[in-house]
Amino acid sequence: MEQIKRIMVIYDESHEQQSALLRGIELSHKTGAKIHIVSVLYSTLNFIHGDILVETEEVLRQRLIERRNAEIDHVLSEIDTDGITFSRDILWTPVAHEEVAQLCREYHVDLLIKTATKHSRLEGFVHTPQDWSLLRECPCSVLLVTEDVWPSGSSILAAIDTTSPDAEHQSLNSRILEQATLMGTLLEDEVHAGTACAPLPVLIDMDYTAIDPNVYVEKVQESAVKRGKAIIADSTINPSNLHTVIGQPEFAIADLADKLDSRMIVIGTVSRTGLAGYLIGNTAEQILYNMHCDILTVKPE
Repeated sequence: MEQIKRIMVIYDESHEQQSALLRGIELSHKTGAKIHIVSVLYSTLNFIHGDILVETEEVLRQRLIERRNAEIDHVLSEIDTDGITFSRDILWTPVAHEEVAQLCREYHVDLLIKTATKHSRLEGFVHTPQDWSLLRECPCSVLLVTEDVWPSGSSILAAIDTTSPDAEHQSLNSRILEQATLMGTLLEDEVHAGTACAPLPVLIDMDYTAIDPNVYVEKVQESAVKRGKAIIADSTINPSNLHTVIGQPEFAIADLADKLDSRMIVIGTVSRTGLAGYLIGNTAEQILYNMHCDILTVKPE
């Protein structure tokens, strides 16, 4: 996302304040990006019976679509949209994430913005929430936003991985830093980089005394700082803005963002699917449970 030329916004009819749309408009004012609004509308209309089922269902569907278009027109009329080019799609589908992902490919979307859906851990285990599906399937970066107004004078937190030396993770780190820096420039925020180091469970749960836990944590942090400085060396991030925290990433990164008063966490996602996605879960997905700010997820090349 070297440049943001086309933004897709998921219209959320369940919220009076269209946070995703407002984020998209703010970014469009700063980048000149076009905005494509997508609204998902679906009903089985199963209360209709008789020989005129097909015709009646089609008429009602069109009226519902017209009503949604009028609703979007009203929302846009209340917002400063001068100079912004809009387009839209009303999707009539029970499987929204698949069609949204396909539209992202067709329109060469650079950034998808959606208001984050709150859900419980149990719900996330029983079925994949739409937010998770979008993170996994959309080919572009995905910005999940809270309903809070973007504060001024805050920060952007780039969550980097210092534990994996392989080329794929290093490339993903570079993309995370690139997009965090871009957002920092657009929003005039200071950019920080953070990495979380999970302690070995054996040192905590089994009272394993052959290694002093304090010494272990110190060594882990020293290694993380060394690798972190190497990762941010080619970026514009100040080395003093590199932070290492001990703890599970899904909790530690969210806590660090709170301490830094970050408006956005930029994090990579490797898009696990299937059983691995259920049992392990991507860090980006797990952070959704603890988010207090926006989350921008970045895909590998």
